[in-house]
Amino acid sequence: MYLIRYLENYHIIRVAFFGTFSGVNDTTPMMKKLVAAVEEYDCPRIFFDMRNTRIAAGAIELHHLGINAAIFGFKREYKVAVLFSGDEKKHRLVEQVMNDRSYQFQVFENENAALIWLNRQAAADQHK
Repeated sequence: MYLIRYLENYHIIRVAFFGTFSGVNDTTPMMKKLVAAVEEYDCPRIFFDMRNTRIAAGAIELHHLGINAAIFGFKREYKVAVLFSGDEKKHRLVEQVMNDRSYQFQVFENENAALIWLNRQAAADQHK
């Protein structure tokens, strides 16, 4: 289960996951809605809150996330922060897969650090 919200004060799209994540099939409807939200709000900064999610997917399924991201319209210009608790190894694997495919993707255990990272470039762009 997931909830997608645009946070106007931060100009960030927040995606909260709940429950168990088993693989790419769990993300198909969410990815389509997320890409639509990015376009609707002209907001390429995405904050995934995975703290209430148990990742049951194995390494192969996690590798497929990076492959399937482009199929769903996920663009390399998007900047994605993932807040997690629990299985750091699996989150770091997804981070590596996405970065290997030239996505701006980073995982965090601290919400403030994630928000600072997401906003860093946006603040620099405003001062140009």
